[in-house]
Amino acid sequence: MIAGVRWDRFEGYLLGQIAGRFGGQLCSEICLLMSLFGEEMKCGFPDLMLCKGGRKEIKEQDDKQLENDQENETIELKTEQQRQNEKQIEEEKIQAFDIMFVEVKGPRDHLSNVQKCWLNTLSSAGVRAIVCRVDEE
Repeated sequence: MIAGVRWDRFEGYLLGQIAGRFGGQLCSEICLLMSLFGEEMKCGFPDLMLCKGGRKEIKEQDDKQLENDQENETIELKTEQQRQNEKQIEEEKIQAFDIMFVEVKGPRDHLSNVQKCWLNTLSSAGVRAIVCRVDEE
């Protein structure tokens, strides 16, 4: 368990979907940051997480294609390590366009050091993390 996270606010299915969209690299980066600087980092995470649909659909299509290939015996013989490497590469391609974090700032608002750290961590993990500035009217 991660200190400061209110697990009871989320259903298990939703947490699974979120973790699936994060991917392994981002999950490990977040866990590392929280384990090293938990108290300081419990605030400042971006305001919004935007997700594109399709990851489940892509996986279902890939699974169906794999089944068809195996049935037709047209798939080349590959080692388990080669399959895992290919799967990881494909997941990283999907991940790069599947999720985005947004920190919203008003006209007189600025990023705190913690918010900058979160945005840098997310970006270094290959996830799009941006600041959206809102103007007064």
